[in-house]
Amino acid sequence: MDDLHPVVKIFAITSAVASSLFGLWCVGIAFVGGTIPIVGWELEGDLFTGLLFLFFVEPIIVTIGYWLAMMIALPLQFLLGRR
Repeated sequence: MDDLHPVVKIFAITSAVASSLFGLWCVGIAFVGGTIPIVGWELEGDLFTGLLFLFFVEPIIVTIGYWLAMMIALPLQFLLGRR
């Protein structure tokens, strides 16, 4: 990560933290009940739903966040890369 442009580093770290926090927020909502943001799913909230989100849905959220971040970060590194 030493050869990345500083803007790309900041973007990568920020997007990693943001997708992780969003996934954690969704897991919390799955345990207690409520509406999942962006998707709009209404959940009753119980132990089974929380564990389902913790072990299956949250890793998918983080993976999709990673893919989206890389789709932006790689061209950004190409454009801003050091010569």
